[in-house]
Amino acid sequence: MVRGTYVTLKLPEELVKEYIDSLLDIPKYGFSSRAEIVKNAVREYFEKLEKKNSTS
Repeated sequence: MVRGTYVTLKLPEELVKEYIDSLLDIPKYGFSSRAEIVKNAVREYFEKLEKKNSTS
């Protein structure tokens, strides 16, 4: 992964408020930013896809 190079993504405000911001309010999850939550979710999603494709 290339460090220091980023892209901007737009998400529906409702999705951000309902899911992402609500996770920021729960200290036990340890997230400190929206970006951290989204990065983690995207990474986990693609790891699951890779596992699914490697077992097919």
